[in-house]
Amino acid sequence: MKITKFPLSVSVACVLAVLSHAQYVEASDLLTNCVQVTTTDGVDSDSSPDNKADFQAILDAVNATPPTNEDDESCVKVLIPYDYGDAPDDSASDAVEPDYPTLLGSAGARHQLGTDVYLGQCVDADLGDTAIDASSDDDTASAPLWGVCADPATDEDGVVFETLRVGVQGIKVTVTANKACQLNAWIDWEGDGSWTGATEHIFEDEQLVEGENELTLSVPTLAVPGDTYARFRCSTEGGDEITGEAEDGEVEDYKVAIEPAVDTIPLRVGDYIWVDEDKDGLQDVGEAGLPGAQVELLNADGSRARNLSGLLMPPQAISDDGLYRFTDLSEGEYILKVIPPDGYIPTTGGFDVDDNDSNEDSNCQVTEDGIRTLPFQLTENGEPGGGIDGDDSNGNMTVDCGFYQPEIQKHSIGNQVWVDGNDNGLKDVGEPSVSSTVQLELRDVDGNILNKTDSNNGFYLFSNLEAGDYTVCLTASNFGAGAVLEGYTASVGGDETNPNLDVDSNDNGSNDPAQGLCSGLIALGGDEPLNEAPTVNSSAGNDGVGTPDSHSNLTVDFAVVAPPEPVVPVSVGNLAWNDIDEDGIQGDSEVGLAGVQVMLLKPDGSVVMDLGGSEVVPQVTNGAGQYRFDNLSDGDYIVRAVPPAGYILTTGGADADIVVDDKDSNVTEKVHGPETEPFTLVAGGEPLVAVDGDDANGNMTVDLGFYQPKETALTLGDYVWVDADVDGFQDPEEKPLVGVTVSLTDTDGNAVTDIYGGSVTSQLTNSGGLYRFDDLPGGEYVVHMSAPANYYLTTGGLDVDDDDNNTDSNCIADDDGLIRTHAVTLSEGSEPADSIDGDDHNGNMTVDCGFYNTVSVGNYIWEDLNANGIQDADEAGLSGITVSLTGADGISPVYDVNGELVEPVVTNAAGGYEFGDLEPGEYSVVVTPADEEGYKLSVGGADPDSNASDSDSNCVVMDGVYQTPVFKLPTGDEAHNKTVDCGLYRPVGVGSRAWIDLDADGRQDPGEPGLPNSTVTLLNPDGTFAVDLKGNVVQPQLTGSNGEYFFGDLNNGDYVIKVTPPTGYLPTIDNGDPDNDDGTDSNGVRFTGDSVLSDPVSLTWGGEPADDGDGDASTNLTVDFGFTPIASTQIPTASGWALGLMSFLLSVVAFWRRRRDS
Repeated sequence: MKITKFPLSVSVACVLAVLSHAQYVEASDLLTNCVQVTTTDGVDSDSSPDNKADFQAILDAVNATPPTNEDDESCVKVLIPYDYGDAPDDSASDAVEPDYPTLLGSAGARHQLGTDVYLGQCVDADLGDTAIDASSDDDTASAPLWGVCADPATDEDGVVFETLRVGVQGIKVTVTANKACQLNAWIDWEGDGSWTGATEHIFEDEQLVEGENELTLSVPTLAVPGDTYARFRCSTEGGDEITGEAEDGEVEDYKVAIEPAVDTIPLRVGDYIWVDEDKDGLQDVGEAGLPGAQVELLNADGSRARNLSGLLMPPQAISDDGLYRFTDLSEGEYILKVIPPDGYIPTTGGFDVDDNDSNEDSNCQVTEDGIRTLPFQLTENGEPGGGIDGDDSNGNMTVDCGFYQPEIQKHSIGNQVWVDGNDNGLKDVGEPSVSSTVQLELRDVDGNILNKTDSNNGFYLFSNLEAGDYTVCLTASNFGAGAVLEGYTASVGGDETNPNLDVDSNDNGSNDPAQGLCSGLIALGGDEPLNEAPTVNSSAGNDGVGTPDSHSNLTVDFAVVAPPEPVVPVSVGNLAWNDIDEDGIQGDSEVGLAGVQVMLLKPDGSVVMDLGGSEVVPQVTNGAGQYRFDNLSDGDYIVRAVPPAGYILTTGGADADIVVDDKDSNVTEKVHGPETEPFTLVAGGEPLVAVDGDDANGNMTVDLGFYQPKETALTLGDYVWVDADVDGFQDPEEKPLVGVTVSLTDTDGNAVTDIYGGSVTSQLTNSGGLYRFDDLPGGEYVVHMSAPANYYLTTGGLDVDDDDNNTDSNCIADDDGLIRTHAVTLSEGSEPADSIDGDDHNGNMTVDCGFYNTVSVGNYIWEDLNANGIQDADEAGLSGITVSLTGADGISPVYDVNGELVEPVVTNAAGGYEFGDLEPGEYSVVVTPADEEGYKLSVGGADPDSNASDSDSNCVVMDGVYQTPVFKLPTGDEAHNKTVDCGLYRPVGVGSRAWIDLDADGRQDPGEPGLPNSTVTLLNPDGTFAVDLKGNVVQPQLTGSNGEYFFGDLNNGDYVIKVTPPTGYLPTIDNGDPDNDDGTDSNGVRFTGDSVLSDPVSLTWGGEPADDGDGDASTNLTVDFGFTPIASTQIPTASGWALGLMSFLLSVVAFWRRRRDS
């Protein structure tokens, strides 16, 4: 509570209390409130107005005779008792004890008294004005007093400590409370007069019960041995701090002694929190950590453990690896507490860590305080060895806890929808499921739709259900117009209205499709029927989604009755044809065969009756060879045929039910003559119109092939290929030539016909380069070839009749330049054997022709700005560069396929070049830039044959000539090489000399020597190191014996030259801009430290002086630097007389510079 003081106004008529601004009382003291007596009209009752005495005078007069000068004042005093601490607080004293915030003047801790909340047996009031050694204010009992003090001299009786020793944990502290309150306490471990250290707030809002409370604390390793002070505060509300007021309770300060530490070894505990998939309480291979779990280390009493420094051990979050580890612990008894993620519970186990050092078991169990281990002891050198837990004997890495997610059992309802052929409500053998997709609904007891699903081959399932009551309905929408079950009705032959009887394969649906066919109420629980069959996956009792059989009811079936189907007539027929080539296949030029007698019979040879009851009579094929039998019922049939005289059956006999082909022959020779295999006709099941030109109720593919025997058919043909090496022979790596036109004539060039009288037309070689002429009569033939564009006949031309080699080229060019073979003779039984050409003795498959195509080479000459031999995005081609093609020797001229000399070319605007119409062979490309263009060759020289890169440089310098290595141009896919490139670059350079300017005039005079061993550095204008064309940092140089230096291979641009002379030299007079092309002046203009720098010099290819000694307009050799020696410097090659002259000149220079600086 807060005690306030406020003014009162008292009138004659009444007394009115008016609350004014609250003022907190600041000490245990007497609070005096005074009021002034007035008349009812508010006038001072004293005869002398406004003569109220000084307020302090009134306070001084309390308990005394009121002041004579104020007869209208009335004062009352109230005692406000407080309890204060008594730790030392005297900053003005020279005492060695530290000072703590104790006294009233230090805003010390204080508690209002007047309730029965206090520590120990009693509490008395303090004045808050004395604090020396934590006992001074309690030397004598103060009034008022609450409780009965065992020692009348002190009320500091609420806390008893065991010995406090540095580094020891679990030290018992007994705190006695008269009433339940919240304790906050501090110990100054460091003895520095402050309780604000990180470990010094030892108890924070610790709830105490009435009576003794056994607590524990830990002394951190940072504690300083010796005497120090503790503060204990307890109040009902809690939240007390080191200073400040509390509305009730007590503060007790103690002087305590801290004993020195006994050497201790830090201990550890930890290991693994994991998901125990098989719930066996053991860590198995593959069982992973449990991320999201949290672990806490507690003392055996359940309080949070501290480390050797006295810091609370923070909880740890478990990551994917499942590991945790608490370190820097003292000996003692601990508990591991684990908080798993939601949905996880502890596995079996709970083994005592101290009794079982297994590193694979689970040590956690469920207690009323949560999931935790039994208390376990950590002892120095007493923990499991490294062979058990991978740690030494001062750590226990076997404290593991396993968890798993318990399964929540779900339920399911399902089974099938079938067509009840006999309408008996039972699924009989052979009755099919409704294969089309139908919709079913799951409803609750009130008819509300919970879910919908579609059937799969007649089966349905509602899964993941809670136990309860449900209804399943085959929805009315299935029976609507255009729906799957349009025209179907409900089976009414044997409905089972109670689906809980668990009878399978019977109808559980109602009978009104317009309302949907619904089951009765299904009570779904844990005692559902077992081993139901059939199921969707053909496994008895298995609903396919893992529901236990006892939780799944797969007996809720629905039967429907199909509408009656109309009888649809079927038909059969097609074509009897003259199979001229006797291959059993109707060729495009083969026509129907009239006059064939065709009979339709039952498979046993008996007659067939049509749907009208009439006998189906035999037919004779018409002029187009067609026949057709109509108005037939579904069933099995055969077709029997009698061909005209002189015709015999062709090859074939394919089963019309198995091979649905409108071009084959379906008859074979049987006992009664040509006859088909039995075939089945089914309405709606026959070939579609796209196959036989008829609908699905007729089979118009039953064909009959016959032919008249002829002379033996002969064959001629083989292979056209790309002869890459132009040697006239087929090599393994050489490829076929596709699309070559091949024609066949007699020796006079006339067209020929086959044995059937048909024209032998020209062909194109296929993807394998093959051609073939079949059905030829015996005789002499010539094969003609039309070469594709840019292809030329290879060497060869051997006569096929004289040479049956199957790898040579047999073509020649006649006098008109046309490509053909010699005459080839074909005769029955006389052609090459199968071992030679893969064909029998009636075919010659050795007539081959080889061609080669022209080749070309070319690509790109470019300006390689960074001289790295690689075409970069910003590097353009060079136009006007002369490029020549030579033979393999790099010298001899080259001729194209037309015998024309291949002349040099110049690159186009993009830097491109090309040489075409070349013979396959070996070549070299020569690149000749004009001398005045100043181009140099980039690095490179990659062989175009072994390096197919299209961005590198293939040129090298050979005898001063820029040319490529020798490369091959083969015919075929690699006939055109567009990767032969060469990179050129134009560098600039700068240089000259550093010299000793003997007369210090800034000009190089005859006889003035060079300055060797000066360090010359090339910089960018911003002071960074310059880089060359290739991107390399340009390294500093030392000037030569004559002071010369040079930097080459540079990009166009601006540069600064820095010169650091040997010790003892200063720069001479600056006489010029480095771009003035004056080779006698000194260009050092800035002297920094021990170095001199030029102004930026601009280098441009072709823009530099050609008269600077090298005749090269790409280099500037005029950037010079003059230096003068200091007096003590030995000038190279100078005489004594010259030294004297130099001293004089230096004096002049020094005088001049001082004048200039002034």
